Amino acid sequence: MEYKYNEIKDVFTDWLDYTKDYQGAEFADYVNKLIDDGELHHEVYNTDYFIIGRYQATQWMGSEAFHIIGLIKDYEQDNFGEVSTDLSCPERVVNMYAYIIGEEVISDFINNEWDSTEHKEEEEQPELVEGVHYLKAEREASSDWMLKITTPRKDWPSNWKDLLLMVDGSLIKQGG
Repeated sequence: MEYKYNEIKDVFTDWLDYTKDYQGAEFADYVNKLIDDGELHHEVYNTDYFIIGRYQATQWMGSEAFHIIGLIKDYEQDNFGEVSTDLSCPERVVNMYAYIIGEEVISDFINNEWDSTEHKEEEEQPELVEGVHYLKAEREASSDWMLKITTPRKDWPSNWKDLLLMVDGSLIKQGG
């Protein structure tokens, strides 16, 4: 595991908590969109500083400073063909290191923790929506509406009982 991985992961965990509070019911859709667009890493690790202050950055790196600088050089050379981070500035070095390790954090999260199918909004089923509107209209129009629907219409979907549940949740429990 990379140096201070858990501390860098905590930034992501805090971001998730804050975003969940801020987004509310839209949280999963927002995270899924960022993942689908390839922007989650950028949003978490490139829109704010990981550390501010030369002294704080130097203390944070401690005896791993040269290892961190080497990792940044290799990363930038492999990805950009040149080193662009000012390696003489501890604050920039730490922030770039957090950005690089942040890629691992996000990758681990997407591959091991986030189930996008669990968090995706279910698509509407047009035939169910249409059926629900029909049943609600029947219910409002007639007191014997239940008799009209004991035999499903030919154009109803095979899961027509789901329609009844959507109209009145107690119907399936009572009528079967």
